[in-house]
Amino acid sequence: EGKLNVVRFKPGVGAKDVTVQRVGDALVLGIAGTADQVTVENFFFMNDPRDTANPVQQVRFDDGTTWDIDALTNLATVDGAGDDTIEGTAGADVILGKGGNDSLYGRGGNDVLEGGAGYDLMLGESGDDVLRGGTGGDWIEGGSGNDTYLFGRGDGADGVADVDATAGNVDTLQFLPGIASDQLWFEQMAGTRNLRVSVIGTEDSITLYGWYDGAANHIEQFKAADGKTLTDAGVANLAQAMASFSPPAAGQTQLPANYQSKLETTLAANWK
Repeated sequence: EGKLNVVRFKPGVGAKDVTVQRVGDALVLGIAGTADQVTVENFFFMNDPRDTANPVQQVRFDDGTTWDIDALTNLATVDGAGDDTIEGTAGADVILGKGGNDSLYGRGGNDVLEGGAGYDLMLGESGDDVLRGGTGGDWIEGGSGNDTYLFGRGDGADGVADVDATAGNVDTLQFLPGIASDQLWFEQMAGTRNLRVSVIGTEDSITLYGWYDGAANHIEQFKAADGKTLTDAGVANLAQAMASFSPPAAGQTQLPANYQSKLETTLAANWK
């Protein structure tokens, strides 16, 4: 408590020139475009930069810019190309799994977690987190807070468990560019309490586990790339209407004309 050790960069090295990365328990400060770096061991000891084992509490630059523990934690990105297990801190972390089959844990704070390629496990835990599994079949849990799940073409078949009974909680499933509201198919998976949302004509889908067990398991809103929004209340209407049809065949990236004529009223009434 009260310890203040400082890393000071010499004149000519500004904040814009320095990269900040977490590697294991270490904080690595690099100078962009060079191989020069400073490694602060145990900065993230026990995932707590305020632990007394952390030897550095501040980074300073010649122009007066100062990064304290909170700023360094927020700036630090975490990434790995192998099969990684990466834990965030109580602050706002950016954790990038990249390649490999990763296990990513946001812990506290408003975190950004991206699995990249591979079969990843991602837990946002507390805070308002942004999570994207990336390519491969991923398992994602947002935890408490107003979380945003990102899903794009080529992301494969992901599973999501979103359990949060907090009053007023609003979680969002955001579909990325190239996925319009009329390219999404909603269905209850046979023999389960799960909702599957598929991108028609592809193998891309996201399954929301326990959806039919109650509102605590709902993602409250869905946003498509065409700017339209669907609430969880409207999902039942779409799933019921689509249950009369088989999902469009592989390669069929637009609703067939006979589907469109039967579904357009329901789509228009629920996607706003």
